[in-house]
Amino acid sequence: MLGEIGGACLLLLVIYAFAGWHWYHHPPPKIPARKKLVYARYIKSGKWKNKAKKCKEDANFTCSDCGITQMDLHKRQLGQWLHAHHLTYKRLGDELPEDLLCLCPDCHNKRHGR
Repeated sequence: MLGEIGGACLLLLVIYAFAGWHWYHHPPPKIPARKKLVYARYIKSGKWKNKAKKCKEDANFTCSDCGITQMDLHKRQLGQWLHAHHLTYKRLGDELPEDLLCLCPDCHNKRHGR
């Protein structure tokens, strides 16, 4: 009765409606304020700064996603620097090299959905 296209549209509408209902009634868990404070302190620590520097050195100061180098990034956007991105927070404070990824600010924001 609806045809292939109409049926597909109806199916997408039902999926979209359910997804919206699901996220409204089951929002993603919020990170407790205490954990945010621990993370904020750690990111300012010398231990983290050394790990972030090593991550960038291992990546040859190049964004792992788009390939821009630190030098090109700094020329294009004065004051912007590469970031060390956590792929997992399971070992926060004891990260392994494979837990981190070197990213430019644009790619880092994309990874976080911003």
